[in-house]
This record gives sequence, C-alpha cells and structure tokens, in this order.
Amino acid sequence: MNEIVVIEKTKLQRIEYQGKPIITLPMIDKAHGRPTNTAQRTFQKLKKEDRFVEGEDFYEVSYEEWSSLIIRNTYDQNSQKGGRRGSMIFLTMTGYLMLAKPLTDDRSWDVQRSLVNHYFSSEKAIAQYKETIEILQEKCIEALDDANAYKRLYIDKITQKPRQPMKDYERRQIIDLKCQGKTTSAIVKKTGWSGSTVNKVVRKAREAGELPPMPWSEKLKLIHLHPEFFQEVR
Repeated sequence: MNEIVVIEKTKLQRIEYQGKPIITLPMIDKAHGRPTNTAQRTFQKLKKEDRFVEGEDFYEVSYEEWSSLIIRNTYDQNSQKGGRRGSMIFLTMTGYLMLAKPLTDDRSWDVQRSLVNHYFSSEKAIAQYKETIEILQEKCIEALDDANAYKRLYIDKITQKPRQPMKDYERRQIIDLKCQGKTTSAIVKKTGWSGSTVNKVVRKAREAGELPPMPWSEKLKLIHLHPEFFQEVR
C-alpha cells in the first residue's frame, strides 16, 4: 500500500523519485494552505535567481516519467496532474526548505517541521541511511586495517638493520655447539643465525678439518628426514 503522511491535519501521499522522497509544488500549496500556484510562482522566482541546483534541490521530470509515478503514488490524482502534459517539478528536502524559507507564519513553521520529521525522514529512508552508514563504517575499518598492515610492513622494512658479517667468535660458537652435539635448530635458537648459515659454517668447518666428518648414521638419518639439505651439509 502507498504510504499516507498526515501533515498538520492534511493528508499527503509520499512520493519517491530515484530512491529519494520528493514533494510536488501543488502538494506544498495544499500542506501550507496556500492558493493554487503559490509555490509555482515562488519556485520560478528563486530559479531565475539561480538559488536552486538541479539534481540536488529539484528534478524537472518529463510527463512520461511523472505521470505513471503520480498515478501509483498520489492520493488525489486529479489535483496533482491538473490535465497537464508537460514536465513537473519534484523538490527534494533541501529544495522544499529553500522554497519555504520566506514562509514565517506559525502554521508554516509547524508544516515545515512536520514535513522534515515525518515526510522526508521516512522509516525506509532512515533505514537506508543507517544501512549506508554501516556499510561505509565497515569499509573504513577494512581500509584502516589494510593501511595499518601496510604501515607495519613499511616500518619493519625501513627499520630492519642488515645483518653484519659473521665475526670469528660467532663462527667458533657455532662450531663449539656442533661439537657438543647440538642440532641445527638448537644452534639457530642459541645464536640467532639462520639454519642455512649454520649449515654453511658447519660444512666449511668439516671441510677444513675443524669438525669431524658427519657419521654415516647421522648422515643417513638426515638424508631420510631432509633429503633437500643433504648437499648443503655433507
């Protein structure tokens, strides 16, 4: 069913255009109790003064478009159409407020307040507004999370200090730990050097005779567990 809104004892049928609540000039005359075409004359005067922005404050809608819309939505078809076949002006809330600005009598204040609170601010419009805000908030949070992630990566990159060449005492520490039977992972944890670096030091130490050759039992176990590393640590 079409929604009827009561504005100061006057029934108005809410009309929507492009998803927005709009109001026609005859509807404004009826709501404010003004003579016919009063709103039309005020609109034309302000339009000549370039007060209105089309697409933001008002729409000038062709007969083919507004005729079917008014038929579906307007409680008084004849008063809205008036037998005309030309274009029709649809005012948004900002357009209506600009048009009603010169009206300062008590009834006009009451009508303006009621139209803003009950006609333009429909439950559907409020729900759509809240849904839009929630979507925008979610997107902002996602964008902020992405920005923070990139920020952390950038900070890590620019603050990461390059590892200095291994000093002799650090090399001896690796060899001593290997002589004690420590595993590569244990040496990595103890010294902070990568596994590939530890294995390289161990390999060169074996080649130089600083470490005994790897026992075949250990070598076979290593080949079985990590065949990809065999060439590196032999």
